[in-house]
Amino acid sequence: MQNNEDAIKKLGQLNLEMIKRLEAQAKHNKGPQADVYWQPQPEVLKPHPHQIKDEYAELSKGLKPIDFNFLELKLNQIKELPTDELLKLLSGESHGGLIRESTIQLISNEILSRQIKEASKPHWTITPTFIFVCLSTLFTAVSIALTIYFSVFYKAENNNKHAEHSYAVEKNSSPK
Repeated sequence: MQNNEDAIKKLGQLNLEMIKRLEAQAKHNKGPQADVYWQPQPEVLKPHPHQIKDEYAELSKGLKPIDFNFLELKLNQIKELPTDELLKLLSGESHGGLIRESTIQLISNEILSRQIKEASKPHWTITPTFIFVCLSTLFTAVSIALTIYFSVFYKAENNNKHAEHSYAVEKNSSPK
């Protein structure tokens, strides 16, 4: 047993030359029976083509055609269906038969485009927030304008009154 394992390990890579050597060695070891062993078998058992057709015809008489119940949908039909119905079609809940790959691809693309469209819509808080920011900016601008107006023009008018008032006080006051 050890000898065979060592011999097997020493064979090396299996290529055409190695196969020819093994074949010659097998013929030499087995004697005259090896020629019969290595000869191709006669084609007695191989059926003729007309026999195959006859057998096929007999088998097909009792068979009913298989109905795969393929789902047939056009692109505009897919676009009209709601998303929930499309998801049921893909999961197999809504249709008991098979779905072609092209139809699966169309349904998947339609669901994906609907999700992208839904995700690209602005959030409901965007519009009220925009209005609030615009009003805040307007009120801030008005308050800054009023502050500037009253600080520049109101002081100029009052400064003259204060100046006259202080001048009058100085005239009536006693010297120090």
